[in-house]
Amino acid sequence: RTGRPDRTPTAPIKAPDPAVMGSILWKPELCVGCQACVVACMEKNGRRPEQGEESLCQVARHEVGGRIFWSFDTCRHCQNPACADTCPGGCFQRDEETGLVTCDTENCVGCGACKDACPFGAIRLDGGTARKCNGCIDRIRAGEKPACVAACARTALQMKPITIDQEKYK
Repeated sequence: RTGRPDRTPTAPIKAPDPAVMGSILWKPELCVGCQACVVACMEKNGRRPEQGEESLCQVARHEVGGRIFWSFDTCRHCQNPACADTCPGGCFQRDEETGLVTCDTENCVGCGACKDACPFGAIRLDGGTARKCNGCIDRIRAGEKPACVAACARTALQMKPITIDQEKYK
């Protein structure tokens, strides 16, 4: 990867340290679609729906065979994030302390390559700038749960460590 022409070239994103990497675990059998996680995310990130801004996490209702179920979508903080591999501005970094993938919006060129590459649809483009869940990195560093997890009264969302089989990726 290379950075923008007017910026220093970026290095490949580092693989996460399995000792620190965590992810938001969603338990669909506990979700009732209340949207408390979405509201908490929007409040935490200053998102304004009246201006067309979407939450950085989404809960969607589905009906199959007369049965209703819910899905929860947000950034998975992938081990090998496709968004980082395709970003010409080098906007995506992995935080060494938490293992979370963050997005530096200052370097965003607005091309949308990251959005197109994300298999989870977790990246939003607001006014030509990429935005994604950062796992509430400030809350994690303070020993707190991400806003969406803390807001979930039914514990359908939980912050869990991820164990990666390092041998599989050698």
